[in-house]
Amino acid sequence: MKNLIKLFGILIILLVFAIYLKQSRERIPQKALIPKFDTQKASGIEIKTKNTDLELVKKDDTWMVEKPVQAKADINAVNELLDKLKAVNIGEVITDDKSKYHDYEVTEESGTVMTVSFKDKKPISIIFGKQGSSYQSIFLRYSDKKQVYLSFGMEKYILEKELKLWRDRQILKFKNDDIVSVAFQKKDGFEVIKSSEQWLINTGKKQHGAESIKVIEILNQLNNLIADDFYTVDSTTAIRITGLNEPVLKVIIKFNNNEEKEILFGKKDSQSRVYVSYKDMDPIYLIYEYTFTAINKKYSELTKQQEKK
Repeated sequence: MKNLIKLFGILIILLVFAIYLKQSRERIPQKALIPKFDTQKASGIEIKTKNTDLELVKKDDTWMVEKPVQAKADINAVNELLDKLKAVNIGEVITDDKSKYHDYEVTEESGTVMTVSFKDKKPISIIFGKQGSSYQSIFLRYSDKKQVYLSFGMEKYILEKELKLWRDRQILKFKNDDIVSVAFQKKDGFEVIKSSEQWLINTGKKQHGAESIKVIEILNQLNNLIADDFYTVDSTTAIRITGLNEPVLKVIIKFNNNEEKEILFGKKDSQSRVYVSYKDMDPIYLIYEYTFTAINKKYSELTKQQEKK
């Protein structure tokens, strides 16, 4: 019985010691992953996994997606990644034994290979592997070095984003005060016109007073219109599939600087998302049906109550 108690006591001591070592390792990061990292001097980022081959390039101070498609990048997503990279610290060396790379998923086949290019120095390539015991800890190694480190400050989800989340999904962005008129061209189409501080509805036959709150609700949907995804098939047939050649709704917005934007809303896809694009059909976006419903109102829904009587 005494031997059993002694054995149990030894196990408790070993367990406490193991926890102490683990917590100590995570509490004392040693150095920055990328020393003296100036995010403004980053000029390119490549991210490669089994299923991803993404390339981001900075052109004239604008971040662009170069691969697998060419498109404007989401600046918030790029800045989040760069800020995270700048904040990442690496702790002690876990191993330098190549036979253990697969255990930590730090091979080019099993990990996420990220290469960051700079304007003023050589690129740095890092293989991010398996997540550690905490949310912001990941095993990694530099591509040209043997040592595997435990890093702190990077979340896995940032490295595993879908392509659409790296692209700029902003369809429209404007200030309501800059609008002169908004035309809703459809079967029962109408135009909303700003007159002084009031909104008027023009149906072509008659003008009605509009409920300002309801008009502003539509404008708020339009002035921050963000896509859920992109439709990438490029052909005349594809345009017919989207219904953008004969749109369900065409919205023409005129601004006080004489600028004009024309947005087309087409059919729904298999997930009930609505195809959206500009006149040039590039790119073709997909938005949620509820967003389209909030925009596609009848003029009778916007008319002042006293004028309906």
